[in-house]
Amino acid sequence: MLHQIRYADGRVVELEEPSRSNVELVGDVGVPSPVICRHLNDDGQPDVELTFEVWRGIPVCTEITLRAKREAGTHVRAKDLKTTAAQLEDDIEEWISYLAHEPQPAPPGRRRWVRRSGAGGASHKQGAAKRALRTARKEVRRTMTPEHHQRVAEIYNAATSARTEAVARAFTVSYRTAQRYIEKAREAGLLGDE
Repeated sequence: MLHQIRYADGRVVELEEPSRSNVELVGDVGVPSPVICRHLNDDGQPDVELTFEVWRGIPVCTEITLRAKREAGTHVRAKDLKTTAAQLEDDIEEWISYLAHEPQPAPPGRRRWVRRSGAGGASHKQGAAKRALRTARKEVRRTMTPEHHQRVAEIYNAATSARTEAVARAFTVSYRTAQRYIEKAREAGLLGDE
């Protein structure tokens, strides 16, 4: 199934649910997995394709493809990678909540899903889906292992300057997330700056 979203700023995103997609539980809503999201840009940027799947109840990005457009003279630049990474968290909420399903009464032991249509139903569904997605993804953020803390400490301690930026680059996360990683490593007593 193919859907298109047109944003007010002119962006167009195409959402594809491949025939092998199944509806997976995320919080109390159903989310198709996998979903392929394509940015169809004509603004001098390469086309972007992202694949999202649900792993153990948590939506994750499993693949990113950036494609140059030879006819337009658009190649893939470092800033295109940064832009895609920066938008990833917001985009996963927006795109997947657009496709979310709500549970419907079904026989015991079975689950039935329905996608709501219409402005009111869609708005309510998207709000519930965004809350479920945020909750599920926060759970991922909370489960940092001792090995993760150790790796953060190694990168932080090896950097001679811009330590937070070094951690952010190494883990491909935002500056704020890198600060949180560093604080957790500091709490574990692994940082050499104390």
